[in-house]
Amino acid sequence: MIKRKRPDATIALFWHIPWPNPEVFSICPYQEEILERMLGCDLIGFHVQNHCNNFLDTANHLMESRVDTEKFSVVRSGQQPLVETNGKNSPIKTVFPFKALLILLASGVGIYIGADHTVESIIEIAQHLVVPPSLISLTVLSLGTTLPELAVSITAIRQGKPAIAVGNIMGSCVFNALVIPGAVSGFGAIQVPEYLIGFSLPVFVVASVLFYLLTQDKKISPSEGLLFLVFYAFFISKAVASFI
Repeated sequence: MIKRKRPDATIALFWHIPWPNPEVFSICPYQEEILERMLGCDLIGFHVQNHCNNFLDTANHLMESRVDTEKFSVVRSGQQPLVETNGKNSPIKTVFPFKALLILLASGVGIYIGADHTVESIIEIAQHLVVPPSLISLTVLSLGTTLPELAVSITAIRQGKPAIAVGNIMGSCVFNALVIPGAVSGFGAIQVPEYLIGFSLPVFVVASVLFYLLTQDKKISPSEGLLFLVFYAFFISKAVASFI
């Protein structure tokens, strides 16, 4: 059972069909096995109160257990699963992840402090290479700032959670395209260089359309992913070549 390997896990079961009275259920040849497995859960749900009452009566008559009709719970072998009807609030409580919140706040402070050093480093590197700072931002900086998103997406795919990967991609793109310009413009006008308008922005539009078209079948195959990588390599090479 799950509880043997993960005793800290909270297991819930919703019974989607009517539960009979004890007399009818006693005809079932696997009555003990069914009840024993169900009572291994922490929360058992039924559609209506009558089904809930039938289950409690069944556990009381056919199993060595103690039924608490006030709390709608069954005590057996140290476990106390709660039996609820559809629509009632579950009493299961979750603990707010204060540790995760502190880590998030500390990370935000670190990013804020590192932003100043990042800008200074970009300017220094650009002056040494005699190239516009926007080129460094377009290549090295953009790669560095998106590596965490790449790591999160790879982890999500390996864990069988592609929705997290896609949400991470779309969320970061929409945030970068809408929120960052909107927030930054509040501190001063954003001057867009002509060479970005002539090449980088059209590539951004084409990449967005390409992503939209390739996801119409609700998946991105390895060959389609390779196409994205080739397109990115073309973009970087053209951007660098335009300043050499």
